[in-house]
Amino acid sequence: MATLTAADVATCQAQSPFSLRGSIDGGANGDTVILAQLVDVKSVVPVDTAVYSNGQFVLDGAIDHARLFVLLGIKDGVPAFGGDLIIEKGETWVRMYKDPQKMIEVPKSTTNSLWRTFSMKEDDLLRQVVTYKMAMRNAPAAYGNNKVYSHAVDSLNHLRGQNVYDFIKKYPATTAADVVYCQYSSLLTDEEFNEISGILSLNNPQQPGYAETYETVKMARMQRRLQPGGTYIDFAMPDMDGKTVKVSDIVKANKVTMIDFWASWCGPCRMEMPTVKRAYDFFKSKGFEVIGVSLDSNKDSWQNAVRNMGLNWIQLSDLQYWRCSAAQIYGVRSIPSCVLVAQDGTILAKDLRGEQLIQFLLKTLK
Repeated sequence: MATLTAADVATCQAQSPFSLRGSIDGGANGDTVILAQLVDVKSVVPVDTAVYSNGQFVLDGAIDHARLFVLLGIKDGVPAFGGDLIIEKGETWVRMYKDPQKMIEVPKSTTNSLWRTFSMKEDDLLRQVVTYKMAMRNAPAAYGNNKVYSHAVDSLNHLRGQNVYDFIKKYPATTAADVVYCQYSSLLTDEEFNEISGILSLNNPQQPGYAETYETVKMARMQRRLQPGGTYIDFAMPDMDGKTVKVSDIVKANKVTMIDFWASWCGPCRMEMPTVKRAYDFFKSKGFEVIGVSLDSNKDSWQNAVRNMGLNWIQLSDLQYWRCSAAQIYGVRSIPSCVLVAQDGTILAKDLRGEQLIQFLLKTLK
């Protein structure tokens, strides 16, 4: 299998220095402060530590854009206090408390003041979600109650998404809105996501987190749609004669269409071609069609491979290597890869290989 490497997709963003300084209410020399980055709603990754000394702690680093972090105070080897905050470039002053009602304050930070406005409501709703989920886990036999609990969880998650939507619409040009989008855009519906993304692109273009997250979330949502049972996405691309072919025209004309991603330089792809040829020759008369989409960048290499291997089905390529527009649409990260589409546009299966492909077609095209 040929796989897209990190070097193929890596982007380099400028790092800006930050300095986080703070005090601990009731802190003592030797207390440890851990800075961790919040990767998603459930997980954090430690990135630095500092020792509390002479009434303060100092953490210095660099970030590519404002991000959400968690500060944890460790006393006698046990997490004793802390909270979340947004770190931006420049200096930020923090005061940490052992009082669980206070936890952490970031004075003189408009960004963190806005973040607290959002997170207080989010935390309350999330606590309720956790409570209902625990009730479901502890009473699995109570089907009636579980149904009620499940409905309550869905309603609360809808309110969490509404909180994200309302906050960003109210503060669209702020760093806080950018961070909320980065952390919680998965709670938005597809319609809300598209609307909020458009609002941020107009009002908050200076925040790179938005653009980074937009592409990631858009691809993830697209991939969910492109699972079996979902609907394929149409695209158009030049064939070997330079004529633009629209995939939807092929799909509508056949009972099953296989969109097959490959490349002349991909050994595993070439090894798979005898099976594809066998399937094409046997099932073509039963309503089966293949559209080969090459991730080649060299036209001669692509076309010579097609001719030398005798690939007699439709062949398309925009000669963009891993940046192939169709591969981007379908989230292709390794080849060979294929998608089998019914005449009505429903995705029937993905990435069938060898005898699996033959058996699938035997059942589908009786």
